[in-house]
Amino acid sequence: ETRGLIQTVATLHAGPSTRKYKGAQMFHLPSFLFLAACNFSTGDTYDVEGLVLKVEESSILVDHEEIPGFMEAMVMPFSADPNLLRGLSRGDRIKARLLVSTAEISSQLIGIEVTGREDLPQMETDPVQTKALEVGGVLEGMDLPTAGGPLRLGEGQGQTTVLSFLFTSCPLPEYCPLLATKLVQLQERIRGEARIVIVTLDPDTDTFEVLAKYGAAMGADPAMWHYVRAELDTLTPLFDAVEMTLAEREGMLLHSLKLLVLAPNGTLRFLAKNNGWDIGAVADAVASAVSEGATNGP
Repeated sequence: ETRGLIQTVATLHAGPSTRKYKGAQMFHLPSFLFLAACNFSTGDTYDVEGLVLKVEESSILVDHEEIPGFMEAMVMPFSADPNLLRGLSRGDRIKARLLVSTAEISSQLIGIEVTGREDLPQMETDPVQTKALEVGGVLEGMDLPTAGGPLRLGEGQGQTTVLSFLFTSCPLPEYCPLLATKLVQLQERIRGEARIVIVTLDPDTDTFEVLAKYGAAMGADPAMWHYVRAELDTLTPLFDAVEMTLAEREGMLLHSLKLLVLAPNGTLRFLAKNNGWDIGAVADAVASAVSEGATNGP
């Protein structure tokens, strides 16, 4: 079922969709979101050549050339076995193969080979500091644009809300496609108790029509899902409040994965910083938030 959902979404977004925002490009590192083209096949392997920009414990950031049949040339993080990353460093030129498995909702680089070396300046490591909303804190109220008109989020929202961020052309299955798949599974557990609010991180590509088609392909209930589309600079107060990691590095904008449960009065009751969240735990947080709202009022 998951494989079919991802392949359906890939069909909707088979063309390139990389976007730049004020000179910055978006990507995961390793849990950051990125913009790219997508074209999935179960267990397919693609040749990758590029320049290493950063090495993490189990991921690598690569400025890669075009990957025929999969994505354009761009900066992209890739998961990899930590053993394959030992000895690699910023400035290495590499050849590798990208294994994409929609059945397992995963992708990773294999067969990494160093082919050359370039001298690069050191990458900045300190992100822009933001003031984070902690569990138990109240998100400041704000009105956000949706196809149905302004949506109140935070203080004064009046209903329990599951909030997350994605973009429809995300190319690797373990990121946005996995998030959307889990949210669809979650909706059956919270039906009648909460709404799901999705903020697109690619407003240039993700029109309200595109977002609606994406949700329909994934199985989202349009009565429960609400899509926010706004220029990214207007969302700074929200990004700051939920501790989205925002930083410009080498002309690129980085930002992180988040999922939040907000009580009717805007109080943060659950926060996940990656896609590892448990559906049952989020459903329990929603039920608790609903009970809290019934006791205390919005």
